[in-house]
Amino acid sequence: MDRYTYTVCGDALCKREDDAGEELVEVTDSRRLEALDGTEDDSDFSEYWDGRGLEEVIKAHHPESRPRLLFRYDKEANQLMAETAYSFTRRLTEEEMRALEDYTTGQWSDGIGESFEQQPVGDGFYISPWHRGQKLEVIEVPSREPPPGPVQGVSLDF
Repeated sequence: MDRYTYTVCGDALCKREDDAGEELVEVTDSRRLEALDGTEDDSDFSEYWDGRGLEEVIKAHHPESRPRLLFRYDKEANQLMAETAYSFTRRLTEEEMRALEDYTTGQWSDGIGESFEQQPVGDGFYISPWHRGQKLEVIEVPSREPPPGPVQGVSLDF
C-alpha cells in the first residue's frame, strides 16, 4: 500500500518567567531550547477530525497513522519547531493540504497545543505551537511500505 506523509511544521514560541517572576519573556538561549527537543503530546490528532473541508482527507487517512504534536529544535535557526505528521493512502490535492494545515493550526492554537501555553513544561517553559505571523510549511514525503513478511531469496555470505 502506498503511503504519503505530510508534515505540517512551523516555528514555535517558547517563554519562561523572568527572574522576578513577574512576566513571561521569550527564550532564545540555545541550550534551553535544545533541551525541549523531542517534547511531545501523545494525543492523536485524527481523533478530532470535524469534517470541515476534510471529508475526502479523512477517507484517505492511513489506518495505522497516529498524528501527534512534536517539538524539534532547529540548531541552524536556533528555533523550536512544532510538527505534526500525517500519513495517507494517496497524495493530497493542494486544497486538501490547505485544509489539513488549517485543521492542524487550529489544534495547535485552540485544541491539543493549548495545554503547552497554559502548563509549564520541563523547567518552567511555556510553549506556543501556534502564534500570529507564524511561518508554516507542509512537507510531502511519498513512500512505499515494504511488503509484509520476510524477504525471500536473499543470501548473504561473508
